[in-house]
Amino acid sequence: MLNGPSWVAFLSLSACFVTVSASAQNLDSQTQGPKGDRASSHDQTGKEHQDEKAESSATVLRSPDEGENPVASDRPPLTYHVASPPQPSEEQRDVRLIPPPTDSVATTDLVENPFGTKRSTFFAGATGTGVTQNSSNAAQGGVILGGAPINRLTLHGYIGRDENGRLAPSATVHVRFLGDYASGYALGGLVRYKTEGFTEAGGEAEIGLTGGFHRAGLHLDANFVGGLGVEESEMGEMDAEGRLRLGYDVIRFIRLGAVGQVRTRLAGDRSLAGGHKWDAMGGPAISAWYDRFLLCLNGGPSTVGVASGLGAYGMVTIAAVSDL
Repeated sequence: MLNGPSWVAFLSLSACFVTVSASAQNLDSQTQGPKGDRASSHDQTGKEHQDEKAESSATVLRSPDEGENPVASDRPPLTYHVASPPQPSEEQRDVRLIPPPTDSVATTDLVENPFGTKRSTFFAGATGTGVTQNSSNAAQGGVILGGAPINRLTLHGYIGRDENGRLAPSATVHVRFLGDYASGYALGGLVRYKTEGFTEAGGEAEIGLTGGFHRAGLHLDANFVGGLGVEESEMGEMDAEGRLRLGYDVIRFIRLGAVGQVRTRLAGDRSLAGGHKWDAMGGPAISAWYDRFLLCLNGGPSTVGVASGLGAYGMVTIAAVSDL
């Protein structure tokens, strides 16, 4: 049985225990309070995200109302920008579309220009040829002039004398059927009358085809021509000629290349010099031009008019081009 002092001690210990227990409970409540708030806030935020996803899913899966654009109205329309190809400079355009003087004159050597002369363009000049035939030398020359009164049609003539001093004019009509200089190709035909004819002939008519191609400074021209004697003493005399010219523009105003011609007899009693059935001539060629003026040179070995062995020829043409 507890005495008086013992009761006092017991009551004091009980009071201390109650006080410590109350303090511990208060500390636990203060510690768990913020954690609970954070957990509650996290749960609330997660719920909001789930609600937004559900709403977004509902928006995507919802079929559009009648008359409503399924594409969001605030989305900017798609635009496509197609880049235009680079335009050539004025200088490049002139080189491609406007022929230089050497391609504006109907003939500067052995080959007829397949592209003809540009409409309303005219030319005039002089040409001369020197030949060496066996042990003799000869030369001939004259004036060339012509132009294109309308598109595709080129008219030109030659007034001069042959190596024997006889007047030997010629007239040519050239028509371009297909293409033009800007396209890079051409196909045409020609009709020519010349009084020199065969080696011994007094007159000849020619008809033929012309074709040409040029690209990136490379030029290729060809003629295929048939000739027929038209005078009474030359009736039934026929020959054929093939002419080819190749050139390359090494710079804008100089072209280097080669030109050649082969001729063969087709019908008739007459023969070429030395009794031959065919002859040929050709060699290197150079053309130079400045503004509206041009100079063309070509020459090489030749069997034309040569009875035996090998001769040579040289040809020069100077001309000027003018537009109306």
